[in-house]
Amino acid sequence: MTDSSQKNLVEIGIIKRPFGLKGELKFKQHSSTIGNIYRTTNIWIKSKSFQLEYVKDNANQTIIKIKGINNKENASKLSQHELYIAESDLSKLPEGKFYHAEIIGSKVSSSGKTIGILEQIIETGGNEVYVISLNDGKELLVANTPQFIKNFNKEKKIIQIIMPEVI
Repeated sequence: MTDSSQKNLVEIGIIKRPFGLKGELKFKQHSSTIGNIYRTTNIWIKSKSFQLEYVKDNANQTIIKIKGINNKENASKLSQHELYIAESDLSKLPEGKFYHAEIIGSKVSSSGKTIGILEQIIETGGNEVYVISLNDGKELLVANTPQFIKNFNKEKKIIQIIMPEVI
């Protein structure tokens, strides 16, 4: 996303694979962005702008149709790519909830010391798991639960955690 007109884009999910023969695609939304695909018509994939024709649900799956993508071959070229929307198209989240894009890259501190950077969020189906790259080069996985996540300062981009006890 290097184009200056695209600097305020937020990844909301991954295009999985074609669905059927007419250019429809299966789409997996990130848990923090569920529902945002229904609120927009402008999307970006591989740094290119597209228009959504429609979004529908089919047996617990989200199916999208992009204007101009009318067959399985063209749809498969977009498979396994991230889908972005403009930050201005995101819905407002409840107090204490944040989009992945808002917290990835944040400093992580424990007991007043910066211990690393939040590099990735893994969606497990239950709680999200934060992948923290520690200052010493190691990696720490922490469940996004009140037991481990104390708070997030959005303005300063700092996550305070309670270090899990090591057995």
